[in-house]
Amino acid sequence: MLSYLETQDARMYQIFFLSIFLFAVLFLNEFDSNYILQISITISTCLLVQFVCTYFTNKDYTSLRSAFITSLGLSLLLKTDDMYIVVLASCLAIASKFVLKTNQKHIFNPANFGVIAVIILTQKAWISPGQWGSHLIELFVISSLGFLVIMKVKRLDIALTFIVAYGGMLFLRTYVFLGWPIDSFLHQISNGTLMLFTFFMITDPKTTPNHPTARIVFAVILAGISFYLNVFQQFYTAPLWVLFFMSPFTFIFDMIWKEKSFTWNQNSVQKMEFSLIK
Repeated sequence: MLSYLETQDARMYQIFFLSIFLFAVLFLNEFDSNYILQISITISTCLLVQFVCTYFTNKDYTSLRSAFITSLGLSLLLKTDDMYIVVLASCLAIASKFVLKTNQKHIFNPANFGVIAVIILTQKAWISPGQWGSHLIELFVISSLGFLVIMKVKRLDIALTFIVAYGGMLFLRTYVFLGWPIDSFLHQISNGTLMLFTFFMITDPKTTPNHPTARIVFAVILAGISFYLNVFQQFYTAPLWVLFFMSPFTFIFDMIWKEKSFTWNQNSVQKMEFSLIK
């Protein structure tokens, strides 16, 4: 399977890996029928909206792969009991790619935008950071697969900076200053949602700063605010919210640190329209 992916559109890597995670979640939920329905609605809605928007714009139907990635991200992150919210989140996520953009970049990460928007608008949706439990094997698998993908798009800087900064602050507080057992730190750092955020969302080249230095500064600020909200305000989904509110300011980082904007190159596996999102 991997040898096949190496010769194809690099987005296929992300589809493959996110599909593995989604299947794992389905397994943990014992293939719950309501969750399967939610996934089916999410995927079909994202693909339909992407097809319609593409038809009236650039007619590049390879972008349906990006919509599929967005749908997988939404399926993994969004929790709700109402299927109309699933449809709304899917529509908002895909539409944001066509409406909310500037300088060839999306203002928001589509999956991140879809999830946060419906939480704010409906108050009947949520994110469950502990839905997969906290297991070291989970941490290892997700980070390993995520590492393979970000190496393809050369976005290791932002992912590594964020997880080292965020994890480092957690380690210093829990183990060094408070003297809690190391298990307490491992419990906080080893959850699937955080790993997906680190390796499959903030590494999106279409919504994060262009310059490597800007990405490192962006990641440190993101980690610092997320740490404060998580530890001192018990806001356990803080990274997703902080990214949502920081994203519109990405253009400031691009103004300070000049760098050519990312452009999709369909013929190169080294360049990839990449994220939990696309």
